[in-house]
Amino acid sequence: MIGEEAATDTFLTQQEPPHMLILSERVGGCMLRRSFGILGVILALFPNRVIEWYEQVAFADRGESSPKTWLSPAIRAKGVVFIFASLTGGILYRGLLFGTGVAGILAFLFPKQYLKTGIKVAYTHSGDVVWKPLFITIARILGGCYAIAAFKSVRKQLKGN
Repeated sequence: MIGEEAATDTFLTQQEPPHMLILSERVGGCMLRRSFGILGVILALFPNRVIEWYEQVAFADRGESSPKTWLSPAIRAKGVVFIFASLTGGILYRGLLFGTGVAGILAFLFPKQYLKTGIKVAYTHSGDVVWKPLFITIARILGGCYAIAAFKSVRKQLKGN
C-alpha cells in the first residue's frame, strides 16, 4: 500500500514531457484556426442572416438606417478570406490574427467609438441607430478576447514555436 501511494504521488508531481506540451500548443492553435474557418463558412454562406442576427443582438432601435448595398458581399468576401487563411495558414493567417488583434484592442479600449465608426461605414442614416446598452459591453469583451488571442499568437511566433 505504501509503495502504491508513493507511485501515485510521483505520478501526480511529474511534469508533462516536452513533446506533450508542444502537442497541446498545436492543438490550441489548431482550434483557433478551425474557429476562424467555421466563422468563415458562416459568413460566406449566410451574409444576410449574419446582418439580421447582428441587428437583433446589437440594435435597440434601427431607426431609418439600413445596410449599405455592398455590406452583404463584403461579409461574404470576409468569410472566404477567413476560410482560405484557416486552410492555408502562413502569412495570411498571421495577418488575419494581427488585424483581428488590432481591431480587438480598439474595441476593448473604445467600444462606443469603435461601434460608431463601424456603423457609419456600413449603414445609411447611421445616426438613427440606438445600441442596446449590453452590446457595448459585449463589444468590449469580444475585443479583449480578440486582442488576447492575437497577443498569444504573436508571442508564440516570437518564441519560435
